[in-house]
Amino acid sequence: MVESKVSKRYAKSLLDLAEQTGHLERAYADMKLVHATLAASRDLDAMFRSPVIGTDKKLGVINAVFGTSVGELVSKFMKLITEKGREAHLMAIADSFVKLYNLRKGITEAVVTSATMLSPDARERVLAIVKQNVGGEVQLKEVVNPDLIGGFMLRIGDRQIDTSILTQVRKMRKEFGKNLYVKDF
Repeated sequence: MVESKVSKRYAKSLLDLAEQTGHLERAYADMKLVHATLAASRDLDAMFRSPVIGTDKKLGVINAVFGTSVGELVSKFMKLITEKGREAHLMAIADSFVKLYNLRKGITEAVVTSATMLSPDARERVLAIVKQNVGGEVQLKEVVNPDLIGGFMLRIGDRQIDTSILTQVRKMRKEFGKNLYVKDF
């Protein structure tokens, strides 16, 4: 997701305020919920991005969807950004908030993509490998992609390890596509 300066600034402001007021952990959980909710519902995200829908309707939707499931700080924050006309950035703000929180707490996020769900044993081995390489606390996110056929892809920040069969098949297809008996110009 592309983060704008606006989303980073709002996320940092909320993070600082939550830390000062002692509500950092609750705000973190709430912003993860906001991000997950918006990511799961394209219609909801599109509604917040729509310039046609009025502020009053958007505030009503915030109350209906997030009502008592988020704390007072995040609820007031969402209302504030809606009143300021920044609600189109809500998902990016939530994403930036989670990233800033993880950075501040020294938490590394790793994403493992496999053809099937990892067994608990495999999950623990992957987690141990990641912890050994990065140190500190690690949050492991699992993604299932049956197209991989087998193996896995592990992404930690900007580094990626790809042992999937799909990638190996693509490499072989590329190699077999070369004609060794015709000179390339």
